[in-house]
Amino acid sequence: MKSAIYADGVKVEETQFKLEADFEKFITENYRLIFGEATIYFELKNKTATETLGGAIPDGFLFDFTVKGQPEFYMVEVELARHDFHRHIHPQITKFLASFNNQSNLQQLCVKLFNYVTENKELENRFRTFLSAEDEIFKSIKDIVENSKNILIIIDDQKPEFDEIGKVYSEWVKRVRVQICKRFVSKNKTVIVMSPDFQVVRANVEEEIEEGVAPQTSNYSESYHLEDASEEIKNLYQQIKTKLLSKYPDIIINPQKHYLSLKKKRNFAFFDIRRTKLRIVPMLPKEEGDALLSMTPTGSLAESVQKFYNGPCFQLFVTENNQVDEVVSLLLKAYERQK
Repeated sequence: MKSAIYADGVKVEETQFKLEADFEKFITENYRLIFGEATIYFELKNKTATETLGGAIPDGFLFDFTVKGQPEFYMVEVELARHDFHRHIHPQITKFLASFNNQSNLQQLCVKLFNYVTENKELENRFRTFLSAEDEIFKSIKDIVENSKNILIIIDDQKPEFDEIGKVYSEWVKRVRVQICKRFVSKNKTVIVMSPDFQVVRANVEEEIEEGVAPQTSNYSESYHLEDASEEIKNLYQQIKTKLLSKYPDIIINPQKHYLSLKKKRNFAFFDIRRTKLRIVPMLPKEEGDALLSMTPTGSLAESVQKFYNGPCFQLFVTENNQVDEVVSLLLKAYERQK
């Protein structure tokens, strides 16, 4: 159903995309507005051999450098909701997921991305603005791709199959994010509506976090969240968990779809466990965290994201053993604040 927006006495009507190619071009032309200024987005369909990604080629590739030192990579697929999910969308995404688990395909993809970037001087210079002077572009691309294997689907309307498939395939829950993009046009104005905002997608939260006394019943577990993590990251998580529980045995570990929350009466921290890092969101203002952390990098969260977490919070990233003690101290403070 087409919608309309009324703003300042002007009617701005939804203008649907007739062709997928037009939709793809629209995303490319507006990517900095949609994803943020600290991002790089490009397509290279003519440069990517079909066998590289199991016979499927994404519509684009997104590198997100918003959080300093913690870049993210996304294969991007732009879709029209009227396309058949099971015959068109599902096979494409399944091939992308499979390619993430094929080291040979992943290596080929990194080579293709590197070649494309370095063949385009303007694009290469833009990459260098986000990298340290000593960073090699190929190694940086390879590390970013291997450490954040995300798939972003941008679609022009709701499609219930996405929720249904997530209940069956855990890989979809971990890797696939969905954004709805709608375009509204008047004679002299274009309005883009993205749902959810990319800042929410980046934070890996897709529904409002509910508060409750007891853990919610779910099909998720600690092992589910840890299965893709390296042995080093698993060990870091266990160290943090053991130290917290030795101080407060009543802390509840509450596995949900996109995160592990720690709680007593309320959530006081959230763990997003990646292959090479722990991303933790403590329920404390960032200035308090920065005052306690000297070895642990932190990042701000947009107000829209903090609303999902139900209060002031920020993110921190754990990759080394020497961060454990100060992170535990911070989490204990967050726990005691929530008691």
